[in-house]
Amino acid sequence: MDSAEQAAQSSVAIPSNGYSFHVGEAFAVNPDPSYMLHTRVVGVSWTDSSSFNIYYNGGYYGGTLGVLASGGYANVDYTTFYGTNSAGDDFFIVPMDPTVTGSTTVTISSTATDGTSYSQTQSFTYTPPVPPQNLSVPVDDASGALYRKIALNGRPLPDSKPQTAEESDQQPEETFVDAMTLGLRHSTTDAYIPVPGSELSLSARRNVQSEVWRSRSGLRPHERPDMPFGVAWNSNLCSTIKIEQPSNDLVTATVTDENGASYRFADTGHIDTSGIETWFPFPTAKHEQQTYLTSLSFNTTTNEFTFKRKFGSTLTYQLVTASGMTQVISTDRSQARTDTVTLKYARLSSVTDRLGQTVNYSYASDSTLIPATISVAGHSDLTLSISQGPVVPGSGTTPDSPSRIMAIWDAKGNETQFSYTHDSTNNIDELTTVTTPDGQQTHYTYDIATEADLTPRPSSDVYGSPSTHCDVASIQDPNDKTYSFAYTYDHDTTTPITHAKWAYKYDPTNYGYYPSTGNPRMVHTVTLPGSLGSTTFTNQSNIKLVSGGSSAVLSSDSVRQTQVTDAEGHSRTSGQLKASWAVAKRRRK
Repeated sequence: MDSAEQAAQSSVAIPSNGYSFHVGEAFAVNPDPSYMLHTRVVGVSWTDSSSFNIYYNGGYYGGTLGVLASGGYANVDYTTFYGTNSAGDDFFIVPMDPTVTGSTTVTISSTATDGTSYSQTQSFTYTPPVPPQNLSVPVDDASGALYRKIALNGRPLPDSKPQTAEESDQQPEETFVDAMTLGLRHSTTDAYIPVPGSELSLSARRNVQSEVWRSRSGLRPHERPDMPFGVAWNSNLCSTIKIEQPSNDLVTATVTDENGASYRFADTGHIDTSGIETWFPFPTAKHEQQTYLTSLSFNTTTNEFTFKRKFGSTLTYQLVTASGMTQVISTDRSQARTDTVTLKYARLSSVTDRLGQTVNYSYASDSTLIPATISVAGHSDLTLSISQGPVVPGSGTTPDSPSRIMAIWDAKGNETQFSYTHDSTNNIDELTTVTTPDGQQTHYTYDIATEADLTPRPSSDVYGSPSTHCDVASIQDPNDKTYSFAYTYDHDTTTPITHAKWAYKYDPTNYGYYPSTGNPRMVHTVTLPGSLGSTTFTNQSNIKLVSGGSSAVLSSDSVRQTQVTDAEGHSRTSGQLKASWAVAKRRRK
C-alpha cells in the first residue's frame, strides 16, 4: 500500500464533521468554569452505548480523533467545556449504524476525576440528516472539447468559426491535448473514398483512447468484441450500439456511428402499439449538443435500431443474437456478486443520408462486429474491403478471443496493412505498425500502469480493485519524427492529496471521501521530435460533490484548472472555478 493509499484509507476511517455527509452531530458540555479551570481529566459515559460512539480529538494535549468507551476518560482542555465554547470541535457523537432512522435521545454524563466534586449530565437528541448517498464525479465532463484544444507544442488551437462550419456529420481529423481533461486526442484516416453526390464516404478511421480496465469487474480487453485495432483505439469500422443492462439500474445504449463518433441514450421502457421502443438522449462530454439533436428507437419486431442524426442521416443497426455475443458480467468477480451487467450489441447495416444515398455493411459471420465490406448502393465499384483475424493464430473469433483488422483495400485495390504485438502478461493486442499502400510506415508504442484502489474497504480486502491503464506512449510518423507521451493519474500520488476527483462512499463501516480511481490518465509531458523540447501539463484541479437536495452539486472549494508550459517555456493557466454543472446522485458498488 503506497502513501497515497494509506492516506486515503486513514482519512476516511475517522468520523469528522468536516465530511459533508457525516451522520454524526457535534456536542459540547459546559460545566461551571470555577470547577474546570484546573481539570484535565474528565470521565464520560452515556446511555445507549451499544448504539452510539463518542469521539474526541485529544483536547489540550492535541493528537488525533479516537473513540471513547462509555465510562472511559479523556484528557481535555478546560476551554473545550468553558463558557460559550459550544462549537463542538472536540467531541462527536456517532451512531454505530449510519443508516439509523428516527430521533434518539442520548444522555451524556461528564465527571471530573481530579479530586473535585464536579459532575454534569446533559441530554442530546440525535436526529439523522437526509440519508447520504454514494457519490462520484462523472468521468465525462459537462462540456465538449470545443475551445479548449492545446497543440502538442503547448500552444492553444483555435476552433473554426460557427458560421464557417459545414452542415455535415463528419468528424474532423485532429491531434491535440484537451486542456480540461488533459486527455490525448488523435484521429487518423487510413482509407477515404468520397461518395459522388452524397455527404457520405467510405472511410477507415482510428481514434486514440485511454484504455482502463479492472480484473474484478467490467470487460477486460480480450473479452471485448468491439476493438478492431486492439487496445487503446476505437474506430468507425466497428460501428455498433452497445447496450448495457445492469441488474438494478438504468439501461443505456452507446451508439457509434459510421464516422466513429459516440452518442449515449437511456431506455425509456415505453413501447408503443406498433412495437417501437423509444430511447432518450443521455449526453456525454464528447457530443453533448449533437446528442440532443439525435434520436434512437428500437423495433421489437424486427430487432432493428434506428438512429437519426442532426443533419438528416439515418442509420440502421441490427441486434446481434449469435451465441456468445450476449455477455453477462459480474460486478465483482472475486466476491461472486449476484449483481450483474448484461451486454448486448447491434451492428450497423446501412446509412442513408438526407439526399437518399445509401451505404451498406456486410459481415463475414454472425459473431463479428467488424464488417467484411462497406459498399455504396448502386455503385459496385465503390467498395471498401476489410480482412480480419486473430493476432494469436488458432485463438478463434469468439468475444473471448476477438479478431483484429489485418488489412484494408480501397476501391482501387490499394492495401493498408496493420501489424500487432500480443502482450501475454496483460492478454492484450497492441497495434504497432501501419503500412500504407506506398510503403510508408507509422509506429506506435504503449505505456501500461497499475493504479491502486483508494476506495474505503475492510482491512480483509487487501488489494481492492486496482485499475490497469494502457495509453499510447509514442507515435513515430513516416518521416521518422517521434512524439512521446508521459502520463499521470488524475489525483496526487503523494500525500497530502490536494488534487483529485473525490468520491464519497457510504456504508455502516467504511465511509467518507476518497480520491476516485480508474479514471483515464492525464497527459503530463509531450516530448517533441529532435531538439524541439517538451510540453508539460499540470493538473491543478480538485473536484468534490456534496449533497444538493435531489442532486449532487460541486462543493464551494471545487476548482477545475490546468497549467500548460509550452516547448518555449511559456506558461498559461486555463480552467474554471466552481464549475456550474450538477449531476444526479449515483451509487457506486
